[in-house]
Amino acid sequence: MNTDDDRYLSTRAAAQLLGVSLRTVQLWVENGTLVAWKTAGGHRRIYEQSVSHIINQRKELIAREHKSKSKTKTKTKTKTKELVMLVVEDDIEVRDAYCLSISMTGLPITIITAANGFEGLIKVGKHHPDIVMTDLMMPNMDGYEMINAIKADKEQNPGNVIVVTAIPANNSRLQSLAETGVVLFHKPLDINKLEELLINQVNGKQYA
Repeated sequence: MNTDDDRYLSTRAAAQLLGVSLRTVQLWVENGTLVAWKTAGGHRRIYEQSVSHIINQRKELIAREHKSKSKTKTKTKTKTKELVMLVVEDDIEVRDAYCLSISMTGLPITIITAANGFEGLIKVGKHHPDIVMTDLMMPNMDGYEMINAIKADKEQNPGNVIVVTAIPANNSRLQSLAETGVVLFHKPLDINKLEELLINQVNGKQYA
């Protein structure tokens, strides 16, 4: 991928251009949203084209939203059902990174967020999301408790519950969740696999 025409940015320069924190840029590099490499000294160098791509994606999303709202005001059309997705994560920068990555797929998904399991349950009751994506280790009420509460209420149970965690795959509690049909992803989140799941959900297919 290296060519003479490639231009690189430091993480700080990329953060300034994107208007986000250094931590958010690091997260986007880890999950593949930004393309980067490391120097011999261990410093990240981010492809300028990768940063420009996110900036252009943002502009396109904003333009698409304005266009969609304009069309809705003038006429009603048959369209793909827009899904509601709840993202539950106590780290605001991680949460923002997930939301941006999901938005950049261009799929018809409305994203709502919560900072812990308790707030997540409130949002489930209020918005009835089709998909819930959650961390496990959170204050007040953790992801385990929230998932158990959701699954205990048949009327509130969403189509998919996704866990994104750094807990090792051989953890017994994690394996128990998988046995109930919860989809497991490990940090850093693989955005391509998440997008595959979301596409299947939008198309009404079962993710395997």
